Amino acid sequence: GGLCFVCAMSGAGLRIEPVDDLADPRLADYRNLKDAVLLRERRRFVVEGRGNLLVLLEGARFRPESILLGEAAFAALRTALARLAPDVPIFVAPQPVLDGIAGFPVHRGALAVGLLPPAQDPEDLVREVLAACTAPRILVLEDVLDADNVGAIFRNAMAFGVRAVFTSRRGCDPLYRKAVRTSMGGALRVPFAATADVPGFLGRLRDFGFAVLAFDPKESGEEVDV
Repeated sequence: GGLCFVCAMSGAGLRIEPVDDLADPRLADYRNLKDAVLLRERRRFVVEGRGNLLVLLEGARFRPESILLGEAAFAALRTALARLAPDVPIFVAPQPVLDGIAGFPVHRGALAVGLLPPAQDPEDLVREVLAACTAPRILVLEDVLDADNVGAIFRNAMAFGVRAVFTSRRGCDPLYRKAVRTSMGGALRVPFAATADVPGFLGRLRDFGFAVLAFDPKESGEEVDV
């Protein structure tokens, strides 16, 4: 249930849908957000917080499928929301309803859901980076599991002009909700791809002309000839 109406702001029609029912079927993708497996089964990723949502609205690489806002967040983001395509629903709920749907206190009352993009081949991404930039800087992460660490790495990658980040497939997905939140939009802006063989990928990067400038190996790490 819930009233659906469309209003015009800044010349753009917005699909605004008030919500007051925790069981509203339109909000299935926002429930149980702590369950990463469930998100993978739905092939969705979640963006949390007003700052990250602004990055998403201001031309990040991904398009929101829907947005869920508390009333205060909606009021604060009205101008930015005018950038949305008119077919993207904006669900607006009182903060207690919003927190009840998500199952936790939602940071600054802002959530968005997007479709997980198809996995990109890492070597294709290397070629795109080299075609777009001379002497680009990239990062390679091997089995970084902590979402906060991955988010912080993407935040710094965005700040220092890193052109791409490559992860191992066993590492934390950069689009995991907590990683996106910690990245302050970096995971939405900096291109990334995953590889199944980090040591072998480092060797292929050398063939592309890259030089390895720094390592942070564990004592049990594997020696890599780069």
